[in-house]
Amino acid sequence: ELVIGKNCTQINDYAFGKVSGGTRTKLKTIYCYAQTPPTMGTQVFNQVPTVGTLYCPSGTMSAYGTWASTNLGSNWLINATL
Repeated sequence: ELVIGKNCTQINDYAFGKVSGGTRTKLKTIYCYAQTPPTMGTQVFNQVPTVGTLYCPSGTMSAYGTWASTNLGSNWLINATL
């Protein structure tokens, strides 16, 4: 589980993606409270599973849908209920 605070505007390169030995992380749930999706560095979620759930603030489904597809993959479920 990962919680990204409401004041987060940027996530740097390899922040959650570089894992020793090439093993994928077990991260499958992300809560992002920022109204605007953070700017992403290079391969931030490189070794994150291809399926999971991203929770984001109400009214941000479109922005986070694009963000998740670009940064996490198209199989992540977007839930705009925060």
